[in-house]
Amino acid sequence: MLLALVRRLLAVVRALLSLPTYAHLPLNPPTLPRSPPDTGDPEAQRGHPHAPPSPAADHFLPASMGRDADELARLHERNRLLERSLRDARDSLKLKDAELDRLRERKSTTTSLARPRRRSSSVATHSDTSSSVVDEELARARTADAYLTRTDNWSGAQILQAVHDINSEILQFAAGATEAFTFDRNARPSSSRAIQAMHDTSARLGSSLARILANRDHSQDPILVQLALQGCLTICITRALSTFCVGFPSKSDSLLHQIYHRMALAEPQPTSSKWRSLTHQHIHAMYPTLIEYSITELTDTIFRWSSDILLISGCISYTPSSSTPSLSSSSSSSSSTTTTTALRSRFTDHIRRLSKSVIKLSKVLREEILSTSFELLAVDPTNHPPSTPTTTSAGGGGGGPLFHDRTMIDAFSDYGQSRGSVLTTTELGLRCVTRMGTREAVASEEEVLLEQRVLLMPKVVLESVLDILDR
Repeated sequence: MLLALVRRLLAVVRALLSLPTYAHLPLNPPTLPRSPPDTGDPEAQRGHPHAPPSPAADHFLPASMGRDADELARLHERNRLLERSLRDARDSLKLKDAELDRLRERKSTTTSLARPRRRSSSVATHSDTSSSVVDEELARARTADAYLTRTDNWSGAQILQAVHDINSEILQFAAGATEAFTFDRNARPSSSRAIQAMHDTSARLGSSLARILANRDHSQDPILVQLALQGCLTICITRALSTFCVGFPSKSDSLLHQIYHRMALAEPQPTSSKWRSLTHQHIHAMYPTLIEYSITELTDTIFRWSSDILLISGCISYTPSSSTPSLSSSSSSSSSTTTTTALRSRFTDHIRRLSKSVIKLSKVLREEILSTSFELLAVDPTNHPPSTPTTTSAGGGGGGPLFHDRTMIDAFSDYGQSRGSVLTTTELGLRCVTRMGTREAVASEEEVLLEQRVLLMPKVVLESVLDILDR
């Protein structure tokens, strides 16, 4: 539209330029000379051939010139307006051209920026891919760090003190239970219940200690009964803590124990320890009542084992602080039941406190210790090769594990020479086992180097204690 207007203006200008020459003359009409005065000359009267026309002849000239002047004025005004419009059109064209130049420059700039943007987009895509790879590597590193960390929540001194506290609780219970009951050698029942108690005690503590408890008189000095009760609790606790997860079903626990044993030999120490820790945490998350069940089960086991020891030792009565009917040995079944009831009524709080301490220690050893593995130590007569008959005492009549002064302590070493086989363990020991090296693959178990350090040796009772007591 603008170009059409410009073309029209140019056409008008060309039309103006093609006008006659008189159209450009001044608007004021020319001044005509006056006629000369009359001189009387006949030639003059006849007129000069070049004289101007007469007024009568040229009375039409002023009117036509006026019209031409008006037309010329109108044309000048129109020309002026057209020139102004032309200037405005030219200015508008310049502005439009400048705007077009700016648009072209902006388009070229946008195009030039689009290429880096596309390149940056591809770079960003590559960067996102690299970032995801880095995130995956960081996740793997965090996982590996979680498995390779050696941070322990408990120190070795704290664990050692916990074992000492458990030994103290065991001693208090054994001493209190021995003082609460009286014994008579001739009142031992011979029913099937007593035979079963004798068989079970032999399987738990060894045949040597079971025969000593059944054959000796404890009415005057029941120290052997106290030692047997201590041994009963130490064996019960160590067997409970020898499992992978206390209270877990035996078949599943056996499988997990085999996996952990293989992993402990094949993987670095932190890796196997972290796996054990995570497995325990998830087991307890799936079975939130497992801890309470373990405490109750351990408490019941201690009472059952202790009741059998008291039964085969000739327990005949219970003497609590308040008056309670005496226990009669006329019926072995009722005697066993009453003995168990008396133990529970007197020592339930004590044994539950002991069981809670044991389960807490088990949780710490399996979930919060990663740099090494701690194990409770007790000499179990049922898990050791028997000694030769020549090394056993006459009072024992059996063969238990041999005594080694570098791995255990004789509880009566101050009273005589340490000789004979081990009857029972009265105090728990502590050992830490650490896999040395970081090789992940081994050809056989013989190539694995395990560092074993005994932090606390278990305290044991030998068959020679019978000679000391008979003096």
